[in-house]
Amino acid sequence: MHGAITTQHGAAPHGVYHCKGTERWVSIAVFSDKEWEALCKVTGNPARTKSPKSDTLLHRTENVDHDLQLRHRKHFEEMEHAEMGLHLSERPPFRLSKTPSEPQRPFPSFGEHTEYVAKEIPGMGDEEFAELIGAGVLS
Repeated sequence: MHGAITTQHGAAPHGVYHCKGTERWVSIAVFSDKEWEALCKVTGNPARTKSPKSDTLLHRTENVDHDLQLRHRKHFEEMEHAEMGLHLSERPPFRLSKTPSEPQRPFPSFGEHTEYVAKEIPGMGDEEFAELIGAGVLS
């Protein structure tokens, strides 16, 4: 198989790879170490699971970015998340000179800013907010 190993949504490797023959392709997305072990086994290379560069999902993700330009531009950034733990996050593929695109620290959890967004931006009152939370609308 030939192709560039990329990372997407916590998968490494992740991509579509050309196979022997004409117009033959395979799509691979490995989301866990167990899936990685199975992939190595079916491809006939179980020893590859022991390599320090590929023994864990985090190591595979860290070693995916072989593109020197992406590395130079710091396209992938290691981030800590309260629920997901340590992982690599893709930064926007563009840089703005007057509006930095630095990731928020700490990385927010799902729904963490619901109260702020509901109350401060449209001006929702405490009673309406409590009612919507109670009804499951904002959960």
